[in-house]
Amino acid sequence: MSAIVALSLMLSGLVITAPSGPGPLPFLTDFDAARSLSGYEKRPIYLHLSATWCEPCKTLKNEVYPAPAIQERLRRFIRVDLDVESERGKRVWMDYKVSDLPTGLIIREDGASLDRFRVIGVLEEEALITLLDEAL
Repeated sequence: MSAIVALSLMLSGLVITAPSGPGPLPFLTDFDAARSLSGYEKRPIYLHLSATWCEPCKTLKNEVYPAPAIQERLRRFIRVDLDVESERGKRVWMDYKVSDLPTGLIIREDGASLDRFRVIGVLEEEALITLLDEAL
């Protein structure tokens, strides 16, 4: 049944398609859909909040997330990428009291943020690996 939900999300256009070749795993772009999927699959959400003008956000997406060890860990999460200038992004930005970019949040199935795992800025690969492992 999980494959049906994932296929439905992909067909509805709620998934950013992965670039060909090395690059980050696909991320959903709809937080509400991600929460539903998280509850269904019993997996936490890794929420990445960014903006198109944010250079550290680009560094994280282009240099840190593509690392094989990071991708291995991110596969365990429902991944969401929201632009804070979009309506959805603004709402989530306010709901989770985010003040800096980029910010990564670990969100439980019930929607609660695990603030001790809040990532602000660009972490080195090893630090992010440790954080993601501890969050699970």
